[in-house]
Amino acid sequence: MKINSVLAACSMSAVLFCPIAFAQSSVTFYGLISGGVAYSTNQSGNHTYQTVSGTNQSPRWGLKGGEELGDATSAIFTLENGFNIFNGNASFNARQFGRQAFMGLTNTTWGTLTLGRQYDSVEDLLAMNTGFNWNGTIGDNDNTYNNIHVNDSIKYTSKTIGGLQVTALYGFSNSTTGFNNNRAFSMGASYNYGPVNWNVAYTEFDSPYSASNPTGAIDTDYS
Repeated sequence: MKINSVLAACSMSAVLFCPIAFAQSSVTFYGLISGGVAYSTNQSGNHTYQTVSGTNQSPRWGLKGGEELGDATSAIFTLENGFNIFNGNASFNARQFGRQAFMGLTNTTWGTLTLGRQYDSVEDLLAMNTGFNWNGTIGDNDNTYNNIHVNDSIKYTSKTIGGLQVTALYGFSNSTTGFNNNRAFSMGASYNYGPVNWNVAYTEFDSPYSASNPTGAIDTDYS
């Protein structure tokens, strides 16, 4: 029996944070770099020394900001890129902003409504509790490792009231061959009060990676 083992011999990470503020608006440039050198005792029958991009967290940089519109409402946006620090290639099928790309409105009373390429409720609410502590599931079929992003989506997140917050997302199929051909639906709730931290989420993908509709809400975008 062959036993595989991987040892991270050297890793390093850095975080970039640069806020730029104006009268009633703000833009923040941020980023994270992580990488290292790994040794494997058995990779296809041989031992290897390799550089590894993202030993702790996936490298990224992004822009996010907001503009006050009055009546406790602000316009917001987030553009976030993922990349490999050793060759400079963009992740997520070479998308410019493959991690996140959305805009919307937020209000102190009714919550936040956003449109674009976004995370589903499982990633928002469950990944922090399962993805790294329990190593997720084989093949990441619950998306706690955030390998699946939702394109063409509209998302609502309520304000937190008494420790309770709810969220829902719908990813449009944009298909002429069927309303549910490669669409996505997700919803969840979070309750945090004192020592209690409770999260629940549900996500449904209809005909994901559909050959007849490759440009719908879900596509193959593993990094």
